Parts: sequence; C-alpha cells; structure tokens
Amino acid sequence: MLAIIIGDAVTLWTSRLRTVVDVAKAFEPGRFSKYLVTNTRGKPITISAYNSSRGRWMRRAIEEGIVTRRFTLHDMKRKGATDSDLPATVSTGNTEQAAKIYDVSKLRAAATR
Repeated sequence: MLAIIIGDAVTLWTSRLRTVVDVAKAFEPGRFSKYLVTNTRGKPITISAYNSSRGRWMRRAIEEGIVTRRFTLHDMKRKGATDSDLPATVSTGNTEQAAKIYDVSKLRAAATR
C-alpha cells in the first residue's frame, strides 16, 4: 500500500506513519481488515467505543510519560495542517474558510538588516 485514503485526501506513507500503523496492527495480530481500528469482527468501531478507548489510552500515555497533557482529535488535525508542506485546504480536506481554523502556522518573514 502506498497511501492511506481518508475521505478525499490521500496521505502518502512516511516512516513515522508506517510505525504508527505497525504498532496499531500489533494489537490484533492476524486480523485482516481495511480499517485500522476495528471491533472484534473487523468492522470499524463506533464513535462511543472509540471515545471510551481513547480515554483509556490517553490516561495511560500520561501516566507513562508518553505525553504531558491530554489532546483531542481536533488538536491532532491542527498539528497536521500546521506541519504540512501542503496548503491547509489540501491537508485537511476542508474549504479555505474551514482550513483557516486548522492551520495555525505563523507567517515567516526574513529579518531586516
């Protein structure tokens, strides 16, 4: 697989993305599904199941010092849009107006003399 398709966007593989996917797959070795996060039947999980699991993952990550504070999916989307070399409309799959919410990068200007 060369990319992950999420809605209208195609995310190309990077070593960091491959690592995250490999870690996620290791939780359920031998289970095949086109979805990364699934229920026991290989179907996508419900939003309530995801939120419950995410809460446990977040508490554990804080306890183990992996992260220092809680963050949301919205925070992750903002980080991705801000760090991307692509315009926010492309990296988020949103309209230009909506993409402004996610891209919080600062304009960089060369210093004067």
